Amino acid sequence: MKSLVMDLRFALRGLMRSPGFAAVAILTLALGIGANTAIFSVVDAALLKPLAFTEPERLTAVYSAFPTMGYEKFPISHPEVKELGERTRTLSSVAAWVTGGAPVSGGIEPMRVRSAYCTASLLPTLGIGPAMGRWYTEDADRPGGPDVVVISHGLWQGAFGADPNILGRSIRVDGEPRQVVGVMRPGFDFPTPGIDVWVPIELDHANPGGRGSHYLSAIGRLAPGETLESARAEMAELAARSKSEDDQMHTLDVDVHPLRVFPLHTDLVGNVKKPVLLLLGAVGFVLLIACANVANLLLARAEGRMKEVAVRAAVGADRLRLARQFLTESALLGLLGGTAGILFAVWGLDAILASMPKELPLLQAARLDGRVLAFTVLVSLGTGLLFGFAPVLAVRFDDLHAALKATGQRATAGLGRARLRRGLVIIETALAVVLLVGAGLMLKSFRALSIQDPGFDPENLLTAEIELPRTDYPDDAEISGFWERLCERIEVLPGVASAAAVGGLPPTRRFNANDVYVDGYVPTPPARGGNVDFWQIADERYFETMGIELSSAYPGGRLFERGDREGSETVCIVNEAMARKFWAGRNPLDGWLNNDGPDNPDRFRVVGVVRDVKQQGLEREVGTELYFPLAQSLSSAGARRLMNVVVRAERDPRALVGPLRTLVHEIDPLLALANVRTMEAVMSESLLGQRALAGLITVFAALALLLAAVGIYGVMSYSVAQRTNEIGIRIALGAQPAQVLRWVLQNAMVLVVVGLVLGVGGAFALNRSLQGMLYEVSSADPLTFVGVALVILAVALLASYLPARRATRVDPLVALRTE
Repeated sequence: MKSLVMDLRFALRGLMRSPGFAAVAILTLALGIGANTAIFSVVDAALLKPLAFTEPERLTAVYSAFPTMGYEKFPISHPEVKELGERTRTLSSVAAWVTGGAPVSGGIEPMRVRSAYCTASLLPTLGIGPAMGRWYTEDADRPGGPDVVVISHGLWQGAFGADPNILGRSIRVDGEPRQVVGVMRPGFDFPTPGIDVWVPIELDHANPGGRGSHYLSAIGRLAPGETLESARAEMAELAARSKSEDDQMHTLDVDVHPLRVFPLHTDLVGNVKKPVLLLLGAVGFVLLIACANVANLLLARAEGRMKEVAVRAAVGADRLRLARQFLTESALLGLLGGTAGILFAVWGLDAILASMPKELPLLQAARLDGRVLAFTVLVSLGTGLLFGFAPVLAVRFDDLHAALKATGQRATAGLGRARLRRGLVIIETALAVVLLVGAGLMLKSFRALSIQDPGFDPENLLTAEIELPRTDYPDDAEISGFWERLCERIEVLPGVASAAAVGGLPPTRRFNANDVYVDGYVPTPPARGGNVDFWQIADERYFETMGIELSSAYPGGRLFERGDREGSETVCIVNEAMARKFWAGRNPLDGWLNNDGPDNPDRFRVVGVVRDVKQQGLEREVGTELYFPLAQSLSSAGARRLMNVVVRAERDPRALVGPLRTLVHEIDPLLALANVRTMEAVMSESLLGQRALAGLITVFAALALLLAAVGIYGVMSYSVAQRTNEIGIRIALGAQPAQVLRWVLQNAMVLVVVGLVLGVGGAFALNRSLQGMLYEVSSADPLTFVGVALVILAVALLASYLPARRATRVDPLVALRTE
C-alpha cells in the first residue's frame, strides 16, 4: 500500500508538470467514457434491471396469435381470458386490461387522460400495491359493483394539488362519478406509459361475448414450480381442448389460433433491444479510439522519459516495479477521465432521453444511479490499464543502458515503438470507418423514410382528440350527431378551410384486423373469411380535409356524400391495397361486403377506391383499409365516442388551437381537447425513434472521426519532430518543399489506407446487423461506402497536412546544429 501511495503521488506530480498532456488525455477519455456511461444507463434500465415487481422473472405476457395471417402477438378475447382463469394450472393468476383515454373532471379543469380498465387481479399478479390507499377488490370488478378509481401519483400532484384528503373524494371518469380509493406509487407506468386512472373493467364472465372480439391485453404469473416451457405446453393443450369442444371461427387452435406466452420483461423491451445494443457497440468503438489516442500520447511521453526509466533501473528498479509505475499513471488518468466523463454523461443522458419516444417506459427510466457509476469506475480503470500497457510494452529494458549514455542527445524512437504508434492509427481509422458507414446507412434510411408519401397532405392540418363521456352521451345516434354538429361549427371559424372527424389517425394507429366477407372472394384455407387491417369511421369531409384522392386505377368511384346517412343504402370505401387483395383482376366498384357472414342481407356497397394511406408507420407496408361513413356508423361498427378531429387551415394551423378549445368548451364545458398537434408534428413524432437512432449513431461517428483525426495529427506531428534531422538532410541535399510535403503525406496516407481497407471489411461484416433497421437501403450500399472513404481520406489529408507543412519549413542548418 505504501508503494502504491508513492506511485500515485509520483503520477500526480508528473501530470501536474505536463498540464497540456494531462488536459488532452483527460478530455479525450472523458468523451469516450461519458458517452459509454450515458448509453449504459439506457441499456441498464431497458435490458439489465429487473422489473420493479415481486419476482418479476415469473411474470409472463399472454397473447392470442394468428400465425397464418402473420400475427404472432394479437390481443386476447374475453372468452379466452375466462378459459385461462378457469383451466390453467401453470399460471397462478391472470390479469387483463384495455387502455385508452377517459375524460376526467370533478373539482379540476376537465381533461382527457390515459386510462386503463383492468381486472382486479392486475396488482396482485404484479405483486405490488399503491402508495396510498388500496387497490380495488373483486367486488368492484363485477358488473354493478362499486364505482371506484385508482389515480396516478402525477395526476394526484398535478390536477389535485397533492390533496391529502384525496382518498374517498368523488371525481368523474368518463362521465361517471367514482370514488378515489388509491394513489399509485411515483413512476408506476403499467400497463403503458402515461396512465393516470385505473378503473375496474367489470368483465361479465356469465356473458363473455363473441370469441372474435380481441381487444384485451393480458399477463400471468407462473405458479410455484412451473416454468415458461410448461406454461407454453399447457397453452397448446388448452388450444387443442378448445378446438375439440367448439370448432368455430376464432376458436383456439394449435396451428391457426394458439395462445402465446412470453417473459414479461422481454415483451416490454419489444424491439428496443437491438437499437440499444447497437448504440452500446458504437460508443464502445468511440472509447477504443479514445484509448488508442491516449496510448499514442503516452508512447510519445515515454520517449522523453527513457532517461528517467534508465536511471531508476540503474538504482535497482526491476521490470515489474517500472511497469507498475506506468500502469498506476494510466489508471490515474483513466479515473480522472471517468470523473470528467460523468459530467458529459449527465448532459448526454438528458439529450438522449429527450430524443427518445416517450412510449418507451423502460428507456425513460434510465438514471445515473449507483449501478451506472460502478460501471463508470470499472470502465475508467479498464481503459486506464488498456492504454497503459502501450508504454509498458514499448519500453525495451535492454536499451536502458544506451539511453543512459545518450546524455544531451535526443534519443530516437525504436522501430517497435514506431510500429506500435502506426498500428494504433490504423486501428483508430478502421473503427472510425465502421462507425461512419453505420451512420451513413442510418441517415440514408431515415431520409428515405422522411420523404415517404403518406398518402395524404399533412401541410396546414391541425389534429385533436375528443372523447365523449359514456353517461353524457349514451345513445349512438346522439354520438354521431355530436361529431356532425362539431365539424359544422368548426368549419365556420375564421381561417378554417374544412374540418372532419375520423376514428384512427394516420400515420400510426392500432390495427383492427377484423374479418369481412367479400362477394366473389374465396379465402385461402384455413381462413374462413377475409381479414382487413384497418377499419375507419369517417365523415364525408374527411377525404377532402386530409387530401386523400380517389384512385386513378379504379375510375368511376366517388367519396362519401351528404346523403350517406342512416336509412339510405349502406356504403363503404376501400383503399387500393384492399382492392388488390380482395378483387384481384376485378373492379371493386359496386361490389359488396359485410362483417357478419356471406348469408347476412345487410351489405355495404363499395362506392369508391382511394389511394393507400400509411397507417402502421411510414416504414411499414401499406395495409388493407375499409372506410365507413360516420352518419351510417350504427350500421357498420357502432358510433365512436373517441374520435380525432382534423382541421385544414388556410394558413398557420397553430392559430386555430385557441378558437377550437373555446368552441368545444362552448358546446360542452366538460369536454377536453387532447393531443392537440399539427399533422406535421404527428408525422415528425412517428419518426422519433428512427431519428433518435440515426442522430445518436451520427454523433458517435462524428466523435470517432474527430478522435481519429487527432490521432493522425498527433502521430504525424511526432514523426516529423523525431525525424527533423533526416528532413534537414533531405532539404540540404536538394529536396524541394513539395517533395518533402509529398513524402510526409505519403507516410500518413499509407496508414490511413490500410485502416480504411480494414474498416470497410469490418463494416461489411458488422453492418449486416443493421439490415432489419434500414428502410430501402442495403447494408452494402456502395454510395455510402464510397462517401465514407472519401470523407476519411479528406480528413486524414487535412490532419496530416499541418505537420507536413511544418516539415517543409525545417531549416537544415538549424536541424543539424540541434542534432
